[in-house]
Amino acid sequence: MKAFTFLILLFAAIATSMAQINNETLGTGAGVNITTGDYNVTIGDSSGYYLSSGSYNVFLGNWSGFSQTSAYDNTFLGFQCGLLNTTGNDNVFVGCRSGMNNTTSTDNTFVGTQSGMSNTTGYDNTFVGEESGLYNETGHDLVFIGEDAGYNNTTGSDNTSVGSSSGRSNTTGYQNAFFGNEAGYDNTTGYRNTFVGDSAGIDCSIGHHNTFLGQASGAATEYASCNTFVGADAGWDNNRTNVTTNANRNTYLGAFTGYTNRDGEDNAGFGAFADFNNTARSRCTFIGSYAKAANNDQIIIGYSSYNSGAFSVGIGNDIDTRGNGSIAIGYQTNLDANSDHSVGIGFQVDINTSDYSVSIGSLTVVNADSSMAIGAFAQANKKYAYAIGTNAIADSANTMVLGGINSFDRVSVGIGTKAPNSNASLDLAENNKGFLISRMTDTEKTAFGSALSLNETGMMIFDTTNNALFAWDGTAWMNINTDAQTLTLATNNLSISNGNTIDLSAFMDNTDNQELAVASDILSISGGINTIDLTPYLDNTDGQTLSLSTNDLSISNGNTVDLSVFMDNTDNQELAIASDILSISGGINTVDLMPYLDNTDEQTLTLTTNDLSISNGNTVDLSTFMDNTDNQELAVASDILSISGGINTVDLTPYLDNTDDQELLLASDILSISGGSNTIDLSEYRDNTDEQALSLSGNDLSISNGNTVDLSSILAPLEQMISDLSDRVDSLQAQLDACCNASALNDFDSNTDKARLYQNAPNPFSETTTIRYHIPNSTKKAYLILSDIEGHMINRFDISSTGDGQILIGVGSLNVSGAYLYTLYCDNIKIDTKSLILQK
Repeated sequence: MKAFTFLILLFAAIATSMAQINNETLGTGAGVNITTGDYNVTIGDSSGYYLSSGSYNVFLGNWSGFSQTSAYDNTFLGFQCGLLNTTGNDNVFVGCRSGMNNTTSTDNTFVGTQSGMSNTTGYDNTFVGEESGLYNETGHDLVFIGEDAGYNNTTGSDNTSVGSSSGRSNTTGYQNAFFGNEAGYDNTTGYRNTFVGDSAGIDCSIGHHNTFLGQASGAATEYASCNTFVGADAGWDNNRTNVTTNANRNTYLGAFTGYTNRDGEDNAGFGAFADFNNTARSRCTFIGSYAKAANNDQIIIGYSSYNSGAFSVGIGNDIDTRGNGSIAIGYQTNLDANSDHSVGIGFQVDINTSDYSVSIGSLTVVNADSSMAIGAFAQANKKYAYAIGTNAIADSANTMVLGGINSFDRVSVGIGTKAPNSNASLDLAENNKGFLISRMTDTEKTAFGSALSLNETGMMIFDTTNNALFAWDGTAWMNINTDAQTLTLATNNLSISNGNTIDLSAFMDNTDNQELAVASDILSISGGINTIDLTPYLDNTDGQTLSLSTNDLSISNGNTVDLSVFMDNTDNQELAIASDILSISGGINTVDLMPYLDNTDEQTLTLTTNDLSISNGNTVDLSTFMDNTDNQELAVASDILSISGGINTVDLTPYLDNTDDQELLLASDILSISGGSNTIDLSEYRDNTDEQALSLSGNDLSISNGNTVDLSSILAPLEQMISDLSDRVDSLQAQLDACCNASALNDFDSNTDKARLYQNAPNPFSETTTIRYHIPNSTKKAYLILSDIEGHMINRFDISSTGDGQILIGVGSLNVSGAYLYTLYCDNIKIDTKSLILQK
């Protein structure tokens, strides 16, 4: 800066001291061809070399303005500034090689090393910063301010890039405005974009009509268009998947608003941290800090509101809407996941697992499908239940409740009146309509009554068969017509239903309460004056005995009857049963026993404590059979056996034969015992299967007279191991040959800093194994991929440092025993792939 100031003062001094000469030159070949040009200053070797008739030019620096001939009003400061400019006017180039290739273009201002260096015919451009607009050729009306700003722009016009590397990759994109460090960095052909803020729209390449305002706003958007993001990190992840057919037409306003959405489009979000719970949401409108959209086609308004139902609307702070096609309005209104197509409006309204329901009012609750609660504290708890009014609660299905159950919240219903009678539940005030009661036939009435109980006492219907009103008395239907009455007698009182009572005591003579008595065959009655002698009726024949001798039946003190005529000698018969049919030999009829089968034979006895039960039967208490003598112990002393609690003993001497000291002998498959008389031939238990042979066919291992085992799961890893070991031996042999061959030494790769991947050790392994590698110092990114034998990735290990290194692999990273692959990549280039074997 000091040098620049000195040069300006120097020019002023020269102009003041030599104004009469008009042109000032300094340096070999500087302005040597000026003929008619006036007021020119050329300082530096060959500066303004071809200048002839041009005027009002200032060239400072070797070769600056070298090719200019007749152009005017140009200022070139720096080595080779405006080197090729011939007829371009009104240009200012400051910095080494700035505007070097400019030829005929006008009204350009390039400040900074190599700024606008490739510009040829582009005009009305302003580039400020090192290499700003470096590759611009024909683009015009451009403003690039900052190091590398508009670096790759070639033919794009009407662009503004302010900030280091802002719009750096733009080539043909036009009418863009990028403000901030690396704002619009990747834009190539995108047009009519406005990115303001550090890294705003940094990945956008071909997207158009986007407006991103805020640090890192729209940072991942590459192909999407027509998006508007305002706020730090607003729309940060939009178009992260780089699809070309989605992530368009989104509008997010607020810090981190719409941060996570990747593929969704046609969304509008307003409020700090208002966002999605998913990366692909579309057609959502969410307003309020921390508002969360968790499905498509939603509207959410309110602080910390949440909506996961599709086609739903949620309005209010801290609401939770989860039902599809639902509407929730109010503070902390809640519609849970199974409350589809429901409406909740009011303070802390709650709809629980209730589709097609409505809940309106403060603290209203609906707990069943197709129900409705309207009014403060109203509740509908069953399906098709409707509770209307403050404190109204409907606890039964298919009911409507109006008002509460307390003296202060009960209601009177009026029809045709605005002031229903407060003592009436229903006041029908119309003078041209009547009350039409439920109608049914006598048969329908009977069927209906079968389901009624005391709870329905007082219910009325009209019997169309009898053309009469009937009321339910708790047990039966009563005709309201009083003809159907019943008489009852209690003591001496006779009553008629729904009528009066008559005392019948005057008609009572109290003669009914009498008793009969017999004494010495004389019968008398209490209260009576006569008696009856029963002696004539006594024959004293009651003490007699029947006896049967052969076929003669006799009675004591009586006669004898011959029963032989009743004997048919059919007693010697046999019963038979077949398929539940009972028959008797010599008989012609049969008896079907099917009705007597109760299938109770398969019963189970169970004992619980002292109770014995039989399945499908009764229970017997066995406690009376318990004498509690079971807890006894046996003891033997000198061959005498006794039991605790007992009084007798048993002498065991006769049972001793002293034969316990015996030995088993085996000779030629014959088993014998010493002192015994019999033997056992064991030859039949020998199957002579010991002499068996193993055979291998393919991967199947078989044993003669036995089974076969498939060894493929073991052989495949072993074959891979052998192959790897063979490759390793070949490699070692090649290295050994190279070391021992003089001519090969000349061809030996002296570059030791090259990427290498080594075989893991140990291999195979059962617990852990180590993979060694070498990363060259020039590598910017390296990583190792662990995959299964089919190439499916299991894990990725990023490598952050160069040089030698190693990775420890444990069994926790792998699922089952077998072969796996690992591959090393450096700067996205595959270096080598090797295999490892896990044997758990």
